[in-house]
Amino acid sequence: MKTSNKLLLIGAALIVVGFALALIISFSDINALAWCLLVAGALLGILLGLFQRWVASLHKRGKMNHGIEIFLIVLAVVILVAFKVSLNIAFPTDFLKSTMGIVDAVLVAVGGLLMGHGIYLTCSQNAAKTND
Repeated sequence: MKTSNKLLLIGAALIVVGFALALIISFSDINALAWCLLVAGALLGILLGLFQRWVASLHKRGKMNHGIEIFLIVLAVVILVAFKVSLNIAFPTDFLKSTMGIVDAVLVAVGGLLMGHGIYLTCSQNAAKTND
């Protein structure tokens, strides 16, 4: 199995586990706002995962030095954490304030990051095949 397929599979599994955990833990307590915040975290994770892989590919092609690459990759993680925290403060829900809600939000965001990495690798491999 290729690395891109493994990353997509692991990322999707983390997102599914996160959503299932939200259903199991607080089936009656979770509201539409909490679901929207979880989905926003997953989507932001996917976008930042794509960004991180793009930065890594620029470094691999010699268009960016190592220091800037590391800075931008760490910056993407900081943006993800800051965005999730600011959303949870701006739109407080009982579920996302609980310990399991925080764990759930982290699972979904990390799953999104891994899916973004996998999507970028899959697209770049497909583009390389069509150019050959």
